[in-house]
Amino acid sequence: MALKGVLINTFLMVGLFNVLSYEKTEKKAEKNF
Repeated sequence: MALKGVLINTFLMVGLFNVLSYEKTEKKAEKNF
């Protein structure tokens, strides 16, 4: 159970990091254009 919780938390953190990185990339792209 504990291990499953850790995996879920890691997955959510990675997903959140990807979303933040994607948003930063989008903002940079908008500035370039």
